[in-house]
Amino acid sequence: ELMDSLNKIGRYTLTKEELASIHEDFDATYATDSECKEYIARYYEEEGYIIDPHTATCIKAYEQKTPKELKSIIYSTAEWTKFSTTVAQALGEEGIESDTKALEWIVNNTSQIVPPMIEGLFGKEIKHPIVVNEDGIKGEIVKFL
Repeated sequence: ELMDSLNKIGRYTLTKEELASIHEDFDATYATDSECKEYIARYYEEEGYIIDPHTATCIKAYEQKTPKELKSIIYSTAEWTKFSTTVAQALGEEGIESDTKALEWIVNNTSQIVPPMIEGLFGKEIKHPIVVNEDGIKGEIVKFL
């Protein structure tokens, strides 16, 4: 029934009872960009460990949504170097706009190192240099095919 509604009108609505049933096992939240940066900075200050924005969102969810008596595991699914500009900004360097400059700043201002497999990427040949604007995606796909 819900999938039919989704297919026909593009949405569905849950009853209060259905929503309450889902909330017995699931909850959700989000973190703004500034909240992510706050969690990244705090975690580095307290633990000496750099986390990524995804993990920062998980920590916020844990702190705000998880009953404290529930044993929990938070598993980082992203690597901080992928978000080096955000991390550098979270740790106090607001003016950085490029990943390479951010990585350099982080290495020079924290105890972190850039993993060799990431460092090695910057010397690689760019194999796919085409940047496609949103309105040109369909044409580029057709040209590719």
